Amino acid sequence: MALEKHRAVVVRTIKYGETSKIVTLYSQNSGLIKLVAKGARTSKSRLSGILEPLNVVEVIFYHKVQRELHTLNQASIIFSPIRLRMDAEDALLALACCEIITRVQMLHDENAQVYHLLEAAISVLNSSKAETRRIYFLTFQLQLLRALGLDPGFSKCSHCASEGSTVWNYDFRHARIYCENCRDLGKKEELSNELRAALNYLLHVEINQIENPEKLVIYQKGIYLFLLQFYKFHLEEMLNLKSLAVLQKMKNMQKEWLRSETM
Repeated sequence: MALEKHRAVVVRTIKYGETSKIVTLYSQNSGLIKLVAKGARTSKSRLSGILEPLNVVEVIFYHKVQRELHTLNQASIIFSPIRLRMDAEDALLALACCEIITRVQMLHDENAQVYHLLEAAISVLNSSKAETRRIYFLTFQLQLLRALGLDPGFSKCSHCASEGSTVWNYDFRHARIYCENCRDLGKKEELSNELRAALNYLLHVEINQIENPEKLVIYQKGIYLFLLQFYKFHLEEMLNLKSLAVLQKMKNMQKEWLRSETM
């Protein structure tokens, strides 16, 4: 049993016994890790504010070979998204990013690209404007697909390699895009040139370096519908996220309250 130190994002916590927590983290060098934080729920524990979802932390723990659950020794905060937690929608979108990670990654399945994307997404959601936060959430999903080896491939026609077309068609089953000259190859759905350009840009730009994200808001519905269709064929684990269901329920309640105030 050896001590290990890791930089990680806290993605989930659950109660364990009377005073402890089981903490799931996504680490830079070891993927998903599950730790027992003994006494973390007591009022005097210094861990209580550290091991909160969305925090970027440094943890030291006893690694038990061939065990899924390890014992936390020490933890400290590197970054805490305080502003993000002040807005329920921002927080739920960030939590949805964490939920996605727990669905698509296995324990100790290291992927530094995915880790850096998750940490960057939390950071940018912490500082983004309300009208652009969904663009960042959708960008996280697009770039996660590429990091997992499921690149949707928007840059050029899959058949003739043309990069110029006024209309594009996308084959969701085979994750291929076709220009207007090759559009009759197989069963495909039409993509406007503008939506294809937005998808291609967000797939490749650094998530914290998106230029004029407010100008991309007009494409967020098209991007969302594209992702839903893509997931049906390639990554069903991304469908029906609990965090987004909570967000939708919250918005429905808000509409009901507003209606009741006008009666």
